[in-house]
Amino acid sequence: MKSKFLSVTIVILSCVLMIILSSCNRINTDEDRFFVDNDNRLRMIDIKKTGPDIVVPEKVGDKVIRIIYLEDSYFSKIDSIDVSNVSELEYFTLELWGGGSYSKLKRLDFRKNKKLRHVTVNKTKALEEITFNEDCKSIGLYNTSVKELDLKSMKKLEYFDYSNGPLENIDLSNNTNLDQVWIENTNIKTVDIKMLKKLESIIFYGVPLEELDISNNPNLGAVRTYNTNLKVLDVSNNPKLEFIEVDEGTEIIGETNAEIKYWTKEDIERLEEKSKDN
Repeated sequence: MKSKFLSVTIVILSCVLMIILSSCNRINTDEDRFFVDNDNRLRMIDIKKTGPDIVVPEKVGDKVIRIIYLEDSYFSKIDSIDVSNVSELEYFTLELWGGGSYSKLKRLDFRKNKKLRHVTVNKTKALEEITFNEDCKSIGLYNTSVKELDLKSMKKLEYFDYSNGPLENIDLSNNTNLDQVWIENTNIKTVDIKMLKKLESIIFYGVPLEELDISNNPNLGAVRTYNTNLKVLDVSNNPKLEFIEVDEGTEIIGETNAEIKYWTKEDIERLEEKSKDN
């Protein structure tokens, strides 16, 4: 009887042990959850295994993450993404093509990513807040709900592009290394760029901009301000200008050898129709 009981006990224990071992085998590792290619680029996250609140590790296996490149509507399932552990991160791109309106991602924080230099975020309609490290050089924000930006400490910033969002004010006075500023389809009425002497190219499209002083920007090569409320553009102090684009009816003051294009209402309508198709 005792022998029979012992045999049953051994069988039961063996089954339990097999179940435990099987469960261990099913434990997800970072290699199961995150795919990093040979260029140290994180390109895929298995959200079924990570869950919607994602904490990105510094490395996966022996591959240190230097680039995060997530470009697909699949990533609209992300509710939050913490990259504070990714100390070697240099580039961050998140583009939710076709799925941005379903995204729940409201915040991005890059303050601890001291080596991060380039940030691009597109089609993330839920995104309301984003903070950067002070050494970031390039920012592109498209189709977000970011209404306020604090860029005062970012003195190394060279490229700033914001479009299709509720931004109402922007202070660029401390960003004296900027050479390109593109602002499109926002609520901004005034922009002070007098301190940006390195500025080479500016675009203001689809903004209620009423005035623009470029008298202190001698390196400007291209000025494009169309579909705005700008009535006068003085180019007297801009000898390097090669391209000027303004609305039909905007008065250009000063002599210039730049190529000038006047945008008509019909031009704007065609451009907007083309944008809708895309």
